[in-house]
This record gives sequence, structure tokens and C-alpha cells, in this order.
Amino acid sequence: MSDKQLQILGSFLEKDGLPGPEAVDFQVTDSQEAPYSDRLILFHVTVMLAYIILDYGRGLTNTARKDVVLAFSRLMVEIMEYVKDGLDLVIKNSWLERVPEAADRQELTQ
Repeated sequence: MSDKQLQILGSFLEKDGLPGPEAVDFQVTDSQEAPYSDRLILFHVTVMLAYIILDYGRGLTNTARKDVVLAFSRLMVEIMEYVKDGLDLVIKNSWLERVPEAADRQELTQ
């Protein structure tokens, strides 16, 4: 998914003769042993995806190009579907300690 998104966004730069993003896959290890827990990795991936969605939203507010707005909107939906899959894993593995909820206003006034 990330390669496809980089290719889509890089094509906008390429059309205007600008340099595209650099690959960072040289930092990936070929080890078969997990150095961190699945829970920790899922947390970090979720935080990273939240920042990507935030940046796409910021990009939407700073462009007047319809093609870029359409691409950002489409890519945001794709990432949100991926985040939902991650949330389903968190719930399935009982890693969500407590569901976020609003404060009980009646209890607070007593």
C-alpha cells in the first residue's frame, strides 16, 4: 500500500519535473526473529498512520489542485480502512484496555 501511495504522489512531482521521494527500504532487516512485540509494533504503526492521515488532511487544506485533492481523499480512505483492520486486531487480542467514553456528568455533580 505504501509503495502504491508513494508512486501516486510521486507522479505529481514527476509531471512537474520535481524530484520524488527517496526509498528507505535499506533500513529493513532480513531477520526472521521479531525484535519487538506485535502489540508495540501495532501501536507504532497506528501512530504513524494517524500522522499520515493528519498530513493528508493538512495537504487538502493547502492545495487548489483538484487532482491532488482527489488523490489525497482517496488515499486517506485507503489508510482509514487499514487502520480499522488494526483496531480489529487490537480488540480481538484484548489489547484495548478500556473503550474511550464520555465522563458521567451526573456522577461528577454529586
